Amino acid sequence: MRLRSTSPFADQQENAPRPYDVTYLNYSFSKSFDKVGFLKSIRPGRGKGDPKVTDIKALRYIPNGDVFFELKLTEEWTILPQRKSPVVAALPFDSLRNQHLTGRKVTKRKFDDLQY
Repeated sequence: MRLRSTSPFADQQENAPRPYDVTYLNYSFSKSFDKVGFLKSIRPGRGKGDPKVTDIKALRYIPNGDVFFELKLTEEWTILPQRKSPVVAALPFDSLRNQHLTGRKVTKRKFDDLQY
């Protein structure tokens, strides 16, 4: 798949030895995690003046259960001070139900606006 972009960076990537891989996602990609109580909160701080969820720029999950966060993309990863739920069993990703049963309906006007 070839990306079309007005960005000079993307144009440079076309000639790179390993260009971007593009994966198209649809409604079945989103899973519902509402029944999985893995963490009580992803807020990096607890008190007034501490960072809030909206301050997080990136999250990284490692299979051993650790979650890391970044408040600035230039910072090192910091482990999330977790308040883990004690009664959580790991579930395979495929066993989670889909977030959406069907794709969202797009009006003809919206569809036409998205064309280039």
